[in-house]
Amino acid sequence: MQNKAPIGLFDSGVGGLTILKALQVVLPSENIIYFGDTAHVPYGNKSKTAVTKYSTEIVKFLENKKVKFIIVGCNTASALALPSIKKIAKVGLLGVLMPAAKQAVKTTKNGKIAVIATQATVNSNSYKNTISKLNKNLKVYQFACPLLVPLIEDKKLLKTLLPTMLKYYLAPVKKCGADTLILGCTHYPIIKNQIAKMLGSSVKLIDSAHNTALETKNILAQKKLLNTSKTKAKIRAYTSDAPKHFETLAKAILNQKSIKAELAK
Repeated sequence: MQNKAPIGLFDSGVGGLTILKALQVVLPSENIIYFGDTAHVPYGNKSKTAVTKYSTEIVKFLENKKVKFIIVGCNTASALALPSIKKIAKVGLLGVLMPAAKQAVKTTKNGKIAVIATQATVNSNSYKNTISKLNKNLKVYQFACPLLVPLIEDKKLLKTLLPTMLKYYLAPVKKCGADTLILGCTHYPIIKNQIAKMLGSSVKLIDSAHNTALETKNILAQKKLLNTSKTKAKIRAYTSDAPKHFETLAKAILNQKSIKAELAK
């Protein structure tokens, strides 16, 4: 029965839905419980103590829902809280940093990798340290984009302000000469097409969502926890605040009209 238990996935807001979308492709039989911490979004300007506290509470919530595995679908939480929550978690955990870093190392041709992420992720140097462990000869350039997450969480502002913000945030990416860019926040794949258009085809974008889904499949297979059932997978979503606003954004991101969100209690 544990095989049929759901996968838990959480993020500060809707960004982790990009991972959920990838999971639906890579692991279509897996039931998923998603938690969007909309009361505290964005995590990128919060302290390590705060992010660890929120992440710990969410892990406990998901474990109470009898999940078999948890994906920390937030780069900031993966960078700041993962070591701490691994100590208290009763199930396996996977962050999004390593899958993205591995793919970036494989992709770069000129040895220069850029990372755009939240301020907290950049300050932690998590991507730089992770990539260095994989290949110490690569150069890593990190750039904080603190306003992108709140922009993506607001559909009206996204349409009007995104071009200006991207032009500003991507200028140093162009200047550093990297041929590979890690989208170091799970919100950023939502605007992946706009980023690609602005940078051009010479810069390859690394989206952690697909790589995280593949890594999850490998881990579950090793642990013999894959759901082999042919029944349609169920998706349940919870938020810490504003479930209706979350639903609106989720339906647009997933292109699915049946998404419902409950307020976590």
